[in-house]
Amino acid sequence: MRAGIVGLGNIGLELYSRLRSLGWDVPFILRSGGTYSSPQKRIGPIEDHLNHEIDVAFIAIPTKDDGRIAYDYITSFLDRGVRVITCEKGALSNYFPELEPRIHMIGHRATVGGGSLILDLVKEAKGITEIHAVVNGTMNYILSEVANGVAPDAAVKAAQDNGYAEPGASGILEVMNTESVLDVAMKSSILFNLADLTPERIKAKDIHAQAITEDDLQRIIAEDRRYIVSISKAAQIPGIGGFNYEIDGWFISGGFRRHNPYYLRLDPSGVTNSIVIVGDTIYERSGPGAGPEPTVSAMMKDVPPKH
Repeated sequence: MRAGIVGLGNIGLELYSRLRSLGWDVPFILRSGGTYSSPQKRIGPIEDHLNHEIDVAFIAIPTKDDGRIAYDYITSFLDRGVRVITCEKGALSNYFPELEPRIHMIGHRATVGGGSLILDLVKEAKGITEIHAVVNGTMNYILSEVANGVAPDAAVKAAQDNGYAEPGASGILEVMNTESVLDVAMKSSILFNLADLTPERIKAKDIHAQAITEDDLQRIIAEDRRYIVSISKAAQIPGIGGFNYEIDGWFISGGFRRHNPYYLRLDPSGVTNSIVIVGDTIYERSGPGAGPEPTVSAMMKDVPPKH
């Protein structure tokens, strides 16, 4: 198999290592500085990647815009008949209607839930009436560490050292607001659209989550709350720093919550992502939700079988 990689952060490096260990040919890696044949060897400008034939393109860039950069990469590869596997969230969360006709050519397990594979369960569930999920492993990890007595700044540093959070954040409040306002909105959009509960589709940029204050953060820690996303036919109380969005009779909401019988079934520990789906039965799944290794493992499950 021949694969190209777009992006060389923590996930891109893990991908490159995994693919090479499996004997894959990786003719190019795209970085902001050009096209590379290995993490260290530049071979030309970015457009040089078009000279290489590949079977699979892995998109492993962070979302720095509304997903347009990743969307352009995805469509350019699809137009060449190349299957795409992505962990980037912006493209699917803001350009889902444009990508949906070719969603069968886009591996997307890693966009929500990382190694927990909760999107598989969403597609398998029948008769869905409610969904409740912890979809951000970074916040779950930090709050779990703090609940176990770790100082907030130390918990943030551990999250960064483990690759769960981007480096450079100035403290726990900044990390929480980045994750809860931006990341969760994107994941909630993807989760709802892939559940296919209605023909209507939502975009992450239409979800407006409220940032939390320092006082909010202290209350969240004191009450041991977790950020939970809910999808239901009935309106939900959003929780601290949350959001409410209504579409075609469905309510999508999120926030730092603690009350609801179904929430008690969600795993609040560590970097875990988890989901409870109420349908023709109760569906549940939990697993590692952040970090390079589980993310890459989820991406590899989207690799098409050899013919």
